[in-house]
Amino acid sequence: MSKARKRRTFLTAIAFILPFFILYTVFTIWPVIQGFYVSLHKWGLMGKQSFIGFDNYVKFIGDKNFWKALKATTFFVIITTPMLVILAMVLAMLANRVTKMKKSLRIIYYLPSVLSVSVASFIAKYVFTPYRGLVNGVLHSTGLIAADVEPQWLQDPNLGSRYLS
Repeated sequence: MSKARKRRTFLTAIAFILPFFILYTVFTIWPVIQGFYVSLHKWGLMGKQSFIGFDNYVKFIGDKNFWKALKATTFFVIITTPMLVILAMVLAMLANRVTKMKKSLRIIYYLPSVLSVSVASFIAKYVFTPYRGLVNGVLHSTGLIAADVEPQWLQDPNLGSRYLS
């Protein structure tokens, strides 16, 4: 390969990489740097700031609510990440099989990307409604829970964290 061709190839590569690098820096790296800068200062409502160093981090380490939130977040990540990976793999394999339901599975798989958050929230609310929701109806009809038991999926904090997972 000639020197001119190597140079042209290099400039072409830079032309493709540079827009991504600029956007990544502006929207990812710079906010992280700004967030760290802000965390080292005490800010007033009118923009007054004073440098306090790592005092905010020391407060977090001693705060029981921080550890409670960290525990809940860790639990959420440990539960949801493997489930999402496995579910995505299973759905991808099902969507690529040659069957009569191939198109239907692809539509069902892509549907959450198309639905707005408000529509998805309405559907979730209907599914988890205590007395007439789909989940309780299925659990009652299969006999997994007694007829007089109505789990409060969205109101009970213990059930709510499982529901979100």
